[in-house]
Amino acid sequence: MKGFAVSKETGGWVPVDSEDDVPEGFVFSKAQPDKCSDRNEDIERKRKLAYADPVTGSDRYLAEAMSKRVSGDEDAAKAAEAAHVVRKEQIRKELPWLT
Repeated sequence: MKGFAVSKETGGWVPVDSEDDVPEGFVFSKAQPDKCSDRNEDIERKRKLAYADPVTGSDRYLAEAMSKRVSGDEDAAKAAEAAHVVRKEQIRKELPWLT
């Protein structure tokens, strides 16, 4: 059964194949949701705030990578950069573009 995953936070939605495909922070809807009042500019602003959050954001890993690289620990720097990519993608999934 096809449906829609609707973000609890933003109201944005993405199509999904089943309820099992609904990501965390979203709810399943059989009916196509109405257009959300949030615009993609609002989503971009929320994403930037989420990236920059000092505790849960992705940018903190870039600072860690720079620090590790300056200290000569290239392996730790690469690991921090990889963590940045993973967290940034999680944030993008949490705050999807409106369709």
